[in-house]
Amino acid sequence: MATTFNKVIGIFRLGKDPEVRYSQSGLAVVNFSGASDFSRKVKDEWQKETEWSKMVAFGKTAERIGEQLSKGSLVYVEGRLKTNKWEDKDGVTKYSTDIIVNVINFLDGYAKKGYEGDNQERQAPAKQGPAYAPEDDDIPF
Repeated sequence: MATTFNKVIGIFRLGKDPEVRYSQSGLAVVNFSGASDFSRKVKDEWQKETEWSKMVAFGKTAERIGEQLSKGSLVYVEGRLKTNKWEDKDGVTKYSTDIIVNVINFLDGYAKKGYEGDNQERQAPAKQGPAYAPEDDDIPF
């Protein structure tokens, strides 16, 4: 029998400060967005495309993200895709796909530790090469 797999792995630069709120039961929820870049050659020129992703995390992970990250922070994220469906005030069906974060590592000087899940702490990976240290000119905001 075939099985499916829903996993997202990426390195993102936060586009704005994370927004933490609390559910009625007291569970922390954080929403944030991040940019990732892809370069491709068109004719003889390189063109950079920026993809924006919306992310959400819960519990202690959400609190840590809210406390330690801000606009411009570089993060490694693992999670799964979740698509939400709703109707706007005009009755038009809308969709939004988020990354539900279950692993996040802080990759630059904005934070010193990464967190996996609500109770497990681990060190952020060492910075390596341009993937972990983009030039300021490469930041899409």
